[in-house]
Amino acid sequence: MKVLLQDYTFNAAASEIKFNVTDVVKLNSVLIITNVTSNVIIYNFANPLQGGTILNNVLKLDYNTSSMSSSDTLQIFLDLYGSPSTETTSVATNESIKLLRRLLKAIEPISIQDSNQRQRITVDNGSINISTYGSVDPRWQIVDWARTAYATGIRAKIN
Repeated sequence: MKVLLQDYTFNAAASEIKFNVTDVVKLNSVLIITNVTSNVIIYNFANPLQGGTILNNVLKLDYNTSSMSSSDTLQIFLDLYGSPSTETTSVATNESIKLLRRLLKAIEPISIQDSNQRQRITVDNGSINISTYGSVDPRWQIVDWARTAYATGIRAKIN
């Protein structure tokens, strides 16, 4: 994933850029660095004359930037696609996966459908199909069936 890095310190006299991030920046993740003020590419991974070396998140450029100013604005693109996740993002991802699994398990009973893709519901004394009641509003039919099931089932057993 290509990311624009904006937290850096540019030392033009020494041809160095310090990446002010907590993650370790590796040379193979630096794509391109452009001095936007001068409109000049000062690092390009594909050009051997515009390379550099990194030590402790400080990029020493092969390009001579001594004629530039340390206050110049740089555009730094890093490729973070394959970089390992931090422990915080790893834990958050695992928690998200657990919650998604719980959600899928919770909605599993809702997805019961017949061969015509009609939703089916289950009541204590059997299964009913909501879409087969003709002119009667199916909700009222279900209410009546629930009252009948209560009266003949639970209520009948109460002394």
